[in-house]
Amino acid sequence: MTYRTPRFLAMAALLAAWTAAAAPAPALAGEIRVTVTNDQPNGGFTLAPIWLAVQDGSFSAFTPGLTASSQIATLAQFGNTAPLSAQFEAANAGVDTTLKSGQSLPPFLPGESNSTTIDVTNPTLDRYLSFAGMVVPSNDFFIGNATPLALFNADGSFKGPMTISIYGSNIWDSGTEAQSLTTGLTFIAGQTPGSGTQISGGTITSLFSEPTASDFLGGIVGKTTAAGYTISHVPTSNDLIATITISSVPEPGSLVLLGLGLVGMLAAGRARRLVRLDRSRAS
Repeated sequence: MTYRTPRFLAMAALLAAWTAAAAPAPALAGEIRVTVTNDQPNGGFTLAPIWLAVQDGSFSAFTPGLTASSQIATLAQFGNTAPLSAQFEAANAGVDTTLKSGQSLPPFLPGESNSTTIDVTNPTLDRYLSFAGMVVPSNDFFIGNATPLALFNADGSFKGPMTISIYGSNIWDSGTEAQSLTTGLTFIAGQTPGSGTQISGGTITSLFSEPTASDFLGGIVGKTTAAGYTISHVPTSNDLIATITISSVPEPGSLVLLGLGLVGMLAAGRARRLVRLDRSRAS
């Protein structure tokens, strides 16, 4: 009879701890945190604000090899995501936002990073991520995924955390404005975005599939940006341009369960110590 109570407490506490720790997090609603980082070194290229969308997979922002939409042309020449966002919202395909650097200038300068949370009310439906943003200085370069990336499984469970590494080989040329080192080079001091020769019927291609890409980029070295720094580094096909990381934001209920689990484990440890103490006294 001496150690029935401590044994009971130990068993009850362990059961509570195991139950709380093993309880699955809710899968049908929640938030994800998306972080964008410009991985270019000092003197490197900048990223315009990045459009992010969690969608049902029915929306395609662009298709390589085809002519860019006016929405992608505006994004790729001016860094303006508003028309693309309006097109997406009209399609009623999910939820979207535009992430800025959070610094004094909206673009992500080399080394800058910022995060946002996106509320996903039904991840069994809105399972995919799309993103797009201009790369500057350029006339019409951008990054983005033509094929939406699966974030959630069919049952709504999160597939991550995950990291998207974007290299120079992932930069797109929208094919909407002729490349020029003197006219329409967005983000270069003294030049007016979109003022270059407009191309009709051009197609979206991988920048480094173009034979003149390296020479054109090399011509940007030494130019002063709108942010006041001088370009001293230009991307190569293997250069890391940006990183996008996606993680889940714990539900309040999940945090409560985690707290209960910790409390239960502490109680179980204390109950076991009481059992050992009672047994030593009995002996």
